[in-house]
Amino acid sequence: MTFKHFTGKMYCRVVPVTSDRRVWLDEKVVDDETYNTVINNRLVELGEQYDDFVYIESANLAELSDKILRQLYERGFSTGSLRVVDEGHVGLDYSFLDDEPWVVRRQVMVIAYGDITVEDDYRRNQDHRGNWFSYPELAEKIGKNCANKIADYM
Repeated sequence: MTFKHFTGKMYCRVVPVTSDRRVWLDEKVVDDETYNTVINNRLVELGEQYDDFVYIESANLAELSDKILRQLYERGFSTGSLRVVDEGHVGLDYSFLDDEPWVVRRQVMVIAYGDITVEDDYRRNQDHRGNWFSYPELAEKIGKNCANKIADYM
């Protein structure tokens, strides 16, 4: 039996929050890979649009912070404060049977506090569509339990 060294990956759900407590959700479309999926206790079909958080993958906290900053600027949001609020669980992907790398997958949630940038900010990317939601709208979109958990961190 051969033991290997793990490499680390972080999977992060980013929740951008404005000073007036609005939360950004991306507009996403179910693609061919997921075909149809259950999101917020509802079956979403191929090609259907739904609202979801920003998800980012990185190797470490420094890379994660850089990616969060860039992704949020593309959505018209400027932040100077990130708060890791839910470190979730750590999954270990490994096998003694093949040459696959061993990977530690750590799931985290980050609240990003900041403000909406001006409409003509050159860093905005029109491919990233989404909307800002107040708490009642957020509860309707993602469910009351998830909205309450986020509101507790805000």
